[in-house]
Amino acid sequence: MDTMQPPFGEDPSTPSIWASQTSATAAGEPTPLPVAPAPVSPVVEVTTGSVPLALLAGAAVALAGGLVWAGVVIATRFDIGFLAWFVGAATGLAIVRVAGGPVGPAARALAGLLAAGGIMVGKYVIFVHDVKDVLGAQLAAEGVSVGYLDSRQMSIFVHHFGSIVRPIYGLWAILALVAAVRAAGGRTIVPGRRRRT
Repeated sequence: MDTMQPPFGEDPSTPSIWASQTSATAAGEPTPLPVAPAPVSPVVEVTTGSVPLALLAGAAVALAGGLVWAGVVIATRFDIGFLAWFVGAATGLAIVRVAGGPVGPAARALAGLLAAGGIMVGKYVIFVHDVKDVLGAQLAAEGVSVGYLDSRQMSIFVHHFGSIVRPIYGLWAILALVAAVRAAGGRTIVPGRRRRT
């Protein structure tokens, strides 16, 4: 008795299908065609070793973005909010690029916090610049130096955070956070828009 061979020399996916075809052919019954399994889309998983490095890259981009944002605000004297969105987007995209793909929920949340932290660092730089601009000569006459890495300025910023940081900066930080979370998850940066497939 001839046994039925898989078409085109392929290995059968399940031996029971070919066995039923062989017995059906021997009995003179029509042979049913095998059903091919549904294609499985490849899932890109980020290895755990690359996520810390990706978060480190995201922190560097968030810091650089916050400093650039502060520089623009200092130069123009305008709080340009959409730049905060770009800081968040750049942070998330850097994480995705270094990780080799979208990251999990915990890493996305950290990406958002890094981006919002970058905005707060930018606000701190703006604060110290304003102190130097307004009180620099008076403080220098008293022998007090004002610097960006001065622990005294950091302490003042932290202890008077509520009065120094206006509520609008909360909005900028949220914009950066949302953009970073979306970008780190591999989603489009602009809410409501879908990527073309």
